[in-house]
Amino acid sequence: MRYALAAVGLSIIIGCSFASTECSGWDVNPHCSKPCVRITDNGNGTTTWDCGTGGRWLDCTNPDCAGIASNLTIEDTDLSGVDLQGVDDDCESVIVTHNPALEVVWLPGLISAHGLAIDNNPILNSVALNELTSVGSLDINHNELLEFLDFPGLVSAGALTIDNNAALRRGVELISLTTVGSLTITDNTAFPQCMAIALKDHLVAEHGFTGSWTISGNDTTATCP
Repeated sequence: MRYALAAVGLSIIIGCSFASTECSGWDVNPHCSKPCVRITDNGNGTTTWDCGTGGRWLDCTNPDCAGIASNLTIEDTDLSGVDLQGVDDDCESVIVTHNPALEVVWLPGLISAHGLAIDNNPILNSVALNELTSVGSLDINHNELLEFLDFPGLVSAGALTIDNNAALRRGVELISLTTVGSLTITDNTAFPQCMAIALKDHLVAEHGFTGSWTISGNDTTATCP
């Protein structure tokens, strides 16, 4: 499947339509499309890539995908999975938004970003950012089926917002977080309010958190250990 990625400077914007359903069994064979290969610089601010057959998975794992973007936007696609191992360790921004079929986002090589937003992906259920250590702003909003968030290496965030993720329950793992400028955990109706408060209290007691915080609209009936 060939498609054009619109670029502004070092920015890459993925906004393609993928009609094939050959990769619908991604949970059995997650890499059912070939890794991307750069084939053409179109000379007009776009680059054409060949992602092999299938097309429901965007799978960039080989060296040709290294340095794919400083600003990466995946918006309004019908991709079901994104595995971008070739994304640089440092990005200006990563935006994943309004992808109605997207279930999985893997960015295993991303270490830092000035901004990271994952929002309005209605069936997204898995986000893997295991190497992420610092982010300017982190926004996880309006992903109705997202049950777990695991950022085991995240140490610092300028602003952290987790809002309106209806299925989010106990799986918010921020075990390394020590520095945050502002904290917002709101309207996640299945997420225990006491867990959000416990995170805030831990940051205050152990790391001297003095920033602004808003915690409301979560599940106040749930109990915490």
